[in-house]
Amino acid sequence: MQYGTLLVLGGLALSALPSAGIVLDFVPKPNVIVILTDDLGYDDVGCYWTPDKRPGFEKIQTPNIDRLAAEGARFTDYYAPSSDCTPSRAALMTGCYPVRVGLPGILFPASPTGLNPNEVTLAEILKNRRPVGLVPASRQ
Repeated sequence: MQYGTLLVLGGLALSALPSAGIVLDFVPKPNVIVILTDDLGYDDVGCYWTPDKRPGFEKIQTPNIDRLAAEGARFTDYYAPSSDCTPSRAALMTGCYPVRVGLPGILFPASPTGLNPNEVTLAEILKNRRPVGLVPASRQ
């Protein structure tokens, strides 16, 4: 029996399981690493370097980030909702505009406010596996 036939027969057998009341969940939890930096230039990370021999423009070695980029995905565009750290972080954590979550400006250590505990964050979505608006191309 060829592997293709075996896979088709296996797929047909698995497709009958939901009608029998058996549901299998084969969707793996994603591995997500978010690296957020303030004031990072485009070619400050090794995997994006452009040659520059001028004195004072030595590059910082980033071997671990370079390895992540080589083994995963490289993103070349990013649009920040703010030029300040607090609003950008609030937007990344919630997916909302900073004004919407009440953090349009910088928070300092003595600031009496912060992110509303009722806001749903990216970490909660990933932890609870809530459905989000993005579908990987392989699942469409």
